Amino acid sequence: MILRTYKMTNDTGFAPNPFHGYLTLATCKPYIRLKASIGEWVAGFTSKSLDGSELGKEKLIYLMKIEEKLSFDDYFNDPRFKAKKPKNVENRFKVGDNIYYCAKRRICSPFHKQQEEIIEDIKGKFVLASKTFWYFGKCALEVPKGVRPNVPRGPAPYGIKTEAEMAKKFIEWVQNKFPRPGIYGPPHEFKDDSWKRDINFVTALCS
Repeated sequence: MILRTYKMTNDTGFAPNPFHGYLTLATCKPYIRLKASIGEWVAGFTSKSLDGSELGKEKLIYLMKIEEKLSFDDYFNDPRFKAKKPKNVENRFKVGDNIYYCAKRRICSPFHKQQEEIIEDIKGKFVLASKTFWYFGKCALEVPKGVRPNVPRGPAPYGIKTEAEMAKKFIEWVQNKFPRPGIYGPPHEFKDDSWKRDINFVTALCS
């Protein structure tokens, strides 16, 4: 069992995107998207820059089991992920992360304007997708010491791994505490209740 963890400096609902039936990681964390394999687990934790979390007291924002690893083209053209295509720049964080496509043998983006962002994103080559996920957002979960996985002190491009036995304890703790996968809180930057209308919504752990 392989678990990769990292700390998130932004939580907008864009990366990861937990809406429209799947949790997907299609942008940011390019090296995790490149190297992680189907069957591995990924967990994102809070950080000081996101919510003031102290070192060693970071909270769990999301946990996913990688069930699919798709190319940008496959992701963009798959009808299952059509709803994740943003309709305009302003709402891309709420609507979806399905923004890259191939045209004339070149990865393009109809939404990102910064070339640096595009270059960084496409290094990952793949989109990670899952129906087996728990997303807590700003209702981020405190993880007890006895089941707490390794959490990096700072940036971790590939994520850091946890010894298999402890990873198993952590994952089982989340599964036992929340038997039903899905959304339990909004992204930190959401200002409305639109997330509660999503197909993945389970319950609200915080207001």
